[in-house]
Amino acid sequence: MRESEGRGSAVTTWGQKILQFGHPRSGSSNIYQILQRHPRLDILPDPFDEKFVKWNPGRKNYREAVHDLPSLRATVSEILRDHDGFKLSDYQVKKKYLEYLLRTADLKVIYTRRRNLLKTVVSNMISHQTGIWHREKTKSLEAHYAGLSPLSIYEVRERLEVLSESLEWCDAIVRERPCLAHGLKAAGAYALRWDGHDDTGRALASGVYAYRLRTPGGLAQTRNQTRKLVLVR
Repeated sequence: MRESEGRGSAVTTWGQKILQFGHPRSGSSNIYQILQRHPRLDILPDPFDEKFVKWNPGRKNYREAVHDLPSLRATVSEILRDHDGFKLSDYQVKKKYLEYLLRTADLKVIYTRRRNLLKTVVSNMISHQTGIWHREKTKSLEAHYAGLSPLSIYEVRERLEVLSESLEWCDAIVRERPCLAHGLKAAGAYALRWDGHDDTGRALASGVYAYRLRTPGGLAQTRNQTRKLVLVR
C-alpha cells in the first residue's frame, strides 16, 4: 500500500484493485464466479454483508469495523492486502461509503445491472419470499417455487421506483469516473494526449493500460471500443 496526497488529505491508493459492484439480482454472482476462474484473481465476496461472518466462520467482521471514511479506507486496505478485489452490493454499506468507493480512481469498478428493472424487482421479491437465491440443478423449476404466494402489484411498483432512483444515482457516479475527453464531435480523425497521471494528479507506473472510446447511440446504436496502450517511464 502507498499513501498519496489528494483533495487535501491523505488517501490510500490500492494499486488498481477490483471493486465488483451491483444491485441484488443483477447477475453479479455470475460475474463473480467468472472472475474467480481466472488463475491470478482472488475476489472476496460480500465482506460488508451482515451475514459475512456467518458464511465465513472465523473471519473478521469487516462491516462492524467501518464507522467513518478513515475506517472504511483502513478496512478496504486490509481486505486488499490479501485479495485482488471484493464484491459489493448496494445495500451492504451506507450511501456515502458507496459513493466514495465508486469515485475512487484506484479501484477498477466492474458495475453490473439488468436492463429490465421489472425482472430485477420480481426476481428479488421471489427470492426474499422463498429464500432461494440460486437454483439447485437437481430440482425442477416447479419444485423451487411450488409454495410461491402472489406478489403485491403495489409493492412491485414501490420497489421499481426505489430501484430506478438508486440506479440513476449509481449510473451518474460511474459516468463521472476518470475520462480524457467527453462531448460531441463531428466525424473525423482526432488525437488525445494522456500525460500518464490519474485524475488526482498521481503519476502512474509503467505498464499496460486500457482505454475505451464510447459513441452514444442516436439513430445508430451505441458503440464501444476498448484498446490497450503501453506507458513506459
